Amino acid sequence: MRTYDLPLVDWIRIGLHRQTLEQVVQAIEHGKPLGELGQPNPINVKYIEKILREEIAKQFSHPERPLLEVVLNAIDARPSSFADDYTIQVQLSRKKFAARDNGIGMGVDEILRLLIIPFNTDKSGIEEIGRFGVGFLSTFNYCLHEPGNSTVLVETKRKEGGGYAALFYSTSGEIKDLRLRLQRMHRTRPGTAVRIRRHLGARSLLQMYLKERLKGVPSYHARIVVDGKQINKDSNEKWYAAPVELNIKGNVITQPIGFRIDRDDPNHITLSSQGVAVKHSLSQYGGAIISFPSGIQVVEGRDDFKMDKNYRRGIAAAFQAIEKYIQAQERTEEFVGSMASFLPALMSAFKIMKLKDVPNIDGIVAALMPGKRYALTNEQLQTFSPFLGNTVRELSFVTSPDGCAYWREIFGHDLTVVADLLKPKEIITPEAFEQRAGEDSSFYPNLRLLAREAKNASFTGIVLVDVLPPQNPVMVYNNVLYINASHRYVQGPFNPLKVYSIISGYYGLADVARVMRYYRPEQAEATIQSLTAHLHGRPAIVYGGKSR
Repeated sequence: MRTYDLPLVDWIRIGLHRQTLEQVVQAIEHGKPLGELGQPNPINVKYIEKILREEIAKQFSHPERPLLEVVLNAIDARPSSFADDYTIQVQLSRKKFAARDNGIGMGVDEILRLLIIPFNTDKSGIEEIGRFGVGFLSTFNYCLHEPGNSTVLVETKRKEGGGYAALFYSTSGEIKDLRLRLQRMHRTRPGTAVRIRRHLGARSLLQMYLKERLKGVPSYHARIVVDGKQINKDSNEKWYAAPVELNIKGNVITQPIGFRIDRDDPNHITLSSQGVAVKHSLSQYGGAIISFPSGIQVVEGRDDFKMDKNYRRGIAAAFQAIEKYIQAQERTEEFVGSMASFLPALMSAFKIMKLKDVPNIDGIVAALMPGKRYALTNEQLQTFSPFLGNTVRELSFVTSPDGCAYWREIFGHDLTVVADLLKPKEIITPEAFEQRAGEDSSFYPNLRLLAREAKNASFTGIVLVDVLPPQNPVMVYNNVLYINASHRYVQGPFNPLKVYSIISGYYGLADVARVMRYYRPEQAEATIQSLTAHLHGRPAIVYGGKSR
């Protein structure tokens, strides 16, 4: 069986000259020698070498990205009419990589016209993941790094026609010494197998890399099996999709944007192209995968999207898909809180700075937070709730401190709660509060002991409010002591049990305990017992079976 072995640059020169290409294809298909056809019309060799050097050596930042490109090409090789499970088998070892598909395969014409010529591709950019015609070329970098030891072998066959083996190798580290050895081969099944021989390093790390990048590929599109284990099994989490109109080469097409929660990786938001990871964004508040269609293009290095009008339309559609996801969930307090923190993380992944820049923010708010007026952290809600009761809980949703910074653009926050729900009945300094409580017998006699303690705490102010229905009698916020003048402990004549209860409520506040450095409840209780020792009618506290 005849073998054809030429420098890669010469093969490219053949592929760029249509008449010569047709004659070479005919010769190879019939097993004839190339003769003078192997010396095609001169084309600028230096320019071809320059393009090859850029596309082979400078495309990707990750050293193993070329292996991923092989798998992506295998995904694209699925025939549009293929009805059965489409499977890509990948096998790894320390010195070998192999990827096999049962796709459309290639004839000698496609090998010489499309596979080896930079930017020469039949892909439209509408249905396929790869669209530059250069991803496969990056595998030649292995041949240049390990000349004589590394090879790239492509065995392929179309449904009609014979099979071919294309072996790429290099005799040095120079582009000019890259070679392609081409010959017919016996292959019964259509499809392509790519075998790369080189030192790959730790097998487990490469498995992890491929899984991270390919786990989002829907299995109905392609089952990707690495060393016998499918790495893109469908999650129990459902995909939610929204259509987006894209302008592709002057034509308007509609494609879906997909969104689903990623519980396997709760620390990243992954932006993908048809399920293939393009970029990751750190998230403290849950993981997700957003799958953009092929009409939204990636940059040549495949590590980001082109920031054009199609991409911005895609972002808008992604938030529409998220709104559908929210509408489908039970709106529990936990869910609302987690989404309120997650949405700003998603905005950050999309480089959106303001909530009002989210096109459907009104729909998201209506679905997630109907009737809510305030965005609070959990700590703020825990401070307000004992004093304000269910009112503040019904009107608020909990989010992270980062989330509050976003949501306060359209919702009230902690200071708004104070202004709206804590209408001052009287504002007084701690010194004046103590003096008035000691001298005026009609001024809330049950607050006298509290007035003395409040002065010692150096509050910036004392605010008396009427809160209905009354909850805890006291609250500290932003170094201000709030007292519910309507509370039953505060109202009425002097009562030792009420005084004890007010002091207990005061020293039970986290802010007071922190200032007084009471790290255990019994420390605060010891102070309460000491302060109320002169009162008759206060409760006896039992510790360890002994009454105090």
